[in-house]
Amino acid sequence: MKIQKVRFGLARGAKLPLNLKHHTHVTLGLYEKETAARVLEAVNPETIFYDLGGGIGYYAIGLGRRLKGDKGDKGDKGDKGDKGGKVYAFESDPARVEWLKTAVVANGLDGVVEIIQAEMGNGDGQLALDDFLERDGVRPPTLIKVDVEGAEADVIAGATRLLTKHHPQLFIETHSRQVDAECIDLLQSMDYDVETMDQTGRQWGPRPIDFNRWLWATQRTATQRTKDVT
Repeated sequence: MKIQKVRFGLARGAKLPLNLKHHTHVTLGLYEKETAARVLEAVNPETIFYDLGGGIGYYAIGLGRRLKGDKGDKGDKGDKGDKGGKVYAFESDPARVEWLKTAVVANGLDGVVEIIQAEMGNGDGQLALDDFLERDGVRPPTLIKVDVEGAEADVIAGATRLLTKHHPQLFIETHSRQVDAECIDLLQSMDYDVETMDQTGRQWGPRPIDFNRWLWATQRTATQRTKDVT
């Protein structure tokens, strides 16, 4: 893994730890292309983004640069002033945590991207988002990404207070029909509308997964909830 510059897409201009044999699609902006476009529509300068499953930092670093003002569009670094946004990147794998730390330094994102090494969920030895939010100085999210390889429903179950009080948007990758259904049921029970987004683009590299799609969840407005009752 070497630090490489992303040329296109959500993370354009970002320096990420990449193996070009496996990550050429990342540098070309083709990684999760449909999802990335939707994410960019939801981001503004005050976005507080929780990235659960930080990986190589595609979303955490890409959005961190945008919140800082380094959009990377046509080589323009834009306004580097403090826009008020922040990224919390959660990752349990020690090697990936080191990659994230390297990427934060390479992109000058100290103070914009904070890395939390933890296994996310709602059980013993796991960090629940409800508990994380109680830590001093932690800011509530406006946007959450969840890609934790099968524990997505557990993450939602451990975030009920956060979701019902702060109402962030969520985008969640699921890898089984059971987890997918559990996530939808939990979110709908908290007055979220859930859209499904299939991976329609080309799958790069081996993906021996029978089921894989994204959920996009937005809480219903008070008016929508009233209409549902009446």
